[in-house]
Amino acid sequence: MIHDLQEVPTRRAATLVVMRQGALGPELLLLRRADKGDQNSDAWVFPGGLVDPGDAHCQEICHGMDDAQASAQLNLPSGGLDHHVAAIRECFEEAGLLLACDNSGQMLSGSHPALQALAEQRRQVASGDVALRSLCNEYGVKLAAGRLHYIAHWITPPVRPKRFDTRFFLTCVADDQQAEHDAVETVHHQWIRPADMLSREHAGRLMLPQRSVLEALAGFNSLPAILNWAAKVQVVARP
Repeated sequence: MIHDLQEVPTRRAATLVVMRQGALGPELLLLRRADKGDQNSDAWVFPGGLVDPGDAHCQEICHGMDDAQASAQLNLPSGGLDHHVAAIRECFEEAGLLLACDNSGQMLSGSHPALQALAEQRRQVASGDVALRSLCNEYGVKLAAGRLHYIAHWITPPVRPKRFDTRFFLTCVADDQQAEHDAVETVHHQWIRPADMLSREHAGRLMLPQRSVLEALAGFNSLPAILNWAAKVQVVARP
C-alpha cells in the first residue's frame, strides 16, 4: 500500500553530525541502530531523534542562539531552537556526549566535574525520569546551541510508513570527551573518516541522507576546514 503525505504526516526530528580531529584527519561519530524492524534498523546513523515537547522548555538554558535566530535559520515562524535542543539532547542520550558550556560560553571539557555528574544521569534523562533543564540548572551549565551549524534538511518520502522532517546540524567536541552508545537504541559506535565510511566495505549500511552528508565532508583534510565550510552554509535546500 502506498501512503500519501496526508496519511503519513511527518514528525519533527534533529540530527547532530559530531566531528573531531583524528590522527589521520577529521573523523565523525556514527552509531549503529538496533534492529527494531523499521527503516532505520541496523543502519549507521548520526546521533539524533524526534523533537520532544520538553525541548521547548530548554530554550532558557541555551547559549549562543535564541529562538528568533534559530527559527530564521531554519525558515520557521517559531520553535526553531527546539531542533537545536533536540540534536544536543539526543546526542547526549544516545552517544553520551553533551555539548555544554558555562554561563560565559566557555566550552566544557570531558573532565569537567559538571559533565561527569551529568553523564551519570544520562539514562534517567533518556527515560524521562529527569529533565535535562533541571540538571543543567543544578550544575550551572548551558547547552551550546550556538555551536551548531545547520547543514542539511531531509524529509522522508511519502511512500515510507514512518516519515520525519529532519534538520541536520554539525559541531565538534573536545578530544577528551568519550562517546558511548546507549546499548538500547544503538548497539555500536565508531569514529571514522568520511571517505573511509564511503568505502565499499561500509557503504551498504548507509541511508541516503547520511551518505549525502558524508560525501559533502569527504573532500576536507582538516577539521577547521569543515567548520569553516559549515559556518558559511547560508541556504539549506530540501532534496
